[in-house]
Amino acid sequence: MLVLILPMLLPAQRGNITIPAAASITVPDGAQLCADTIFANGTGHGTLTVANSSCLCSGAVIIPVEMLTFSATLDEGIVRLSWTTATETRNFGFEVQRQSSKYWNVLGFVEGSGTTTSEQTYRFTDLLHDVSHDTRTLRYRLKQIDLDGQYAYSPVVEIHRTLDPTRFSLSHYPTPCDDELTIRLELGTRAATSLRLYNLIGQSVMDIAPNALLEQGSHSYSVGTANLPSGLYLLVIDLPGRRRTAKVTIRH
Repeated sequence: MLVLILPMLLPAQRGNITIPAAASITVPDGAQLCADTIFANGTGHGTLTVANSSCLCSGAVIIPVEMLTFSATLDEGIVRLSWTTATETRNFGFEVQRQSSKYWNVLGFVEGSGTTTSEQTYRFTDLLHDVSHDTRTLRYRLKQIDLDGQYAYSPVVEIHRTLDPTRFSLSHYPTPCDDELTIRLELGTRAATSLRLYNLIGQSVMDIAPNALLEQGSHSYSVGTANLPSGLYLLVIDLPGRRRTAKVTIRH
């Protein structure tokens, strides 16, 4: 075990202090420890001991989550995030953020486990509805927030998307839909395309993009469904030598 004893006089400064795994840091009587955030790191447990007369500078906080892993994988056109914590203390939860251009955008929130010494695993799925097919690099991070409102950011993980001219994808939302359906089509190459909506007896009830020559990239369609009866439909896309279908539920 690594043991660090801080000197009696420590110059005040801003920044972060990391307690390495299996390390013990002692702040002796009369010393001052100043930092924006103090957090444990690694797969072991770091220990911070403060003597009776020692203090933390105003605004400093011990971030209550020890993160073990944080990963992102690309799976059939969507990104799956997964992270594991070793311990949590008064953890409110995690804000999931994505950067695809200059700015970080909030995707959602995953509730934390409060206080626990057991490993916890969390997952989040990014459907990429608002990301262009031409965007190659996606960056993700977590904003961990404790019950007092203090927070810290995780390391950033990246996803690199490559263009496969032989692949295409079809997605739609919301499910079920009421008055409007949004359809997203991703093409790896320029192709003649037919996109239609059928009822379950094989009748075409909507020609969304009949016999269209579409360019490589992302295409989005918003279609009204208020005049269609509630029920199950089939969304069908035809490309030369290929067909893909998706079930659509309309519920008024």
